[in-house]
Amino acid sequence: MTRWLFLAACLSLLAACAGPAGPGPGNGPTPEQAWQIHKAKLASLKDWQFNGRLVFDNGVEVWSLKVRWQQNANGYNIMLIGPLGSGQVQLRGRDGDGVTLRNADNESFRADNVESLLYQQTGLRMPVSGLRYWILGLPDAAVAEEKYTQLDGQGRLLELKQSDWHVEYLDYQQVTGLSLPEKMILSSGEIEVRLIIDYWTYRPSA
Repeated sequence: MTRWLFLAACLSLLAACAGPAGPGPGNGPTPEQAWQIHKAKLASLKDWQFNGRLVFDNGVEVWSLKVRWQQNANGYNIMLIGPLGSGQVQLRGRDGDGVTLRNADNESFRADNVESLLYQQTGLRMPVSGLRYWILGLPDAAVAEEKYTQLDGQGRLLELKQSDWHVEYLDYQQVTGLSLPEKMILSSGEIEVRLIIDYWTYRPSA
């Protein structure tokens, strides 16, 4: 009997030394809860830029391009460098004020719709308006339809379907404490755009 009492005392002492149990897998936020927190942080970003590479495949031709995108609260400045006929295209747009396309010959073209202008001048069909949000890992808030088919355990998008485009997020990178996409694929019909982001910078919201 004395031996059993001694063992029981030892077990009690060990349990006391161990302290309270840490949070288990079920104690943290669910993927949906983590997504709402992550989504709010992304939506607050108004000033960001990235350098990357994209491969555009329309089922007939395949183009490899470099892309530099600067975005602020009022508009964007996008550089596409590659075999787009003239070799380089710049898109500058301001919300509510249309978009201007400038090619390597310093010719300028202006329109209200960026997707139509880009396609007319280069043959490149790319969802620039939606990509402004998708590139951050967000749905486009201006589009009523919002369907993400899967979240990862950290509440980040793995897939998004919006405006007839299917967006797959293959990898993320940590940028000053925030998870931002690194590799993604956009597809619509026969069109596929593969995007790799080499470098992200952003200005935290005030």
